[in-house]
Amino acid sequence: AGTNRFTTVVARSDGSTRAISVHACGMTYGGQPASLAFILDGADADSMRRDQQFASLIVEQSPIVLFQALAREGFPREFISNNVTRFGYTAEEAKAGLFRFPDYVHPDDRPGIVAKLRDLLENDEDLFEGDYRLITRDGSVRWVHDRTVAIRDESGAVRAYQGS
Repeated sequence: AGTNRFTTVVARSDGSTRAISVHACGMTYGGQPASLAFILDGADADSMRRDQQFASLIVEQSPIVLFQALAREGFPREFISNNVTRFGYTAEEAKAGLFRFPDYVHPDDRPGIVAKLRDLLENDEDLFEGDYRLITRDGSVRWVHDRTVAIRDESGAVRAYQGS
């Protein structure tokens, strides 16, 4: 059910060889099982890897923390940028579910934020946006602007939420 990735060497029509990167996954197309594959020229894969490293560096040095959480009970985090350490937590702690989202929202802001999130879920909306205070691990308070969007699968069901 995941993506298979591998690198291999292929022969070109002129007799030379070239490294390629293959990313493939199973899917359904027209109600039938199918495969989706992306084949990247090795040079393109190297360029893409450099671009991803550059983008990661920009995020890590910015004030924006990125995340993706699954749309199921507890909203487990699939991803959170490492710069979440600015709030005193590690990405590993967040992904391990050692604290829930409402746990670090300021107590005075928590009822309003929880109500907005409940409305989002009950009304099948795709966007949550709001300003509120977070309590960092050391107990200090930081204002944040949260923008979270729903990610839907091909059937329209919400699969995850991602945001900053």
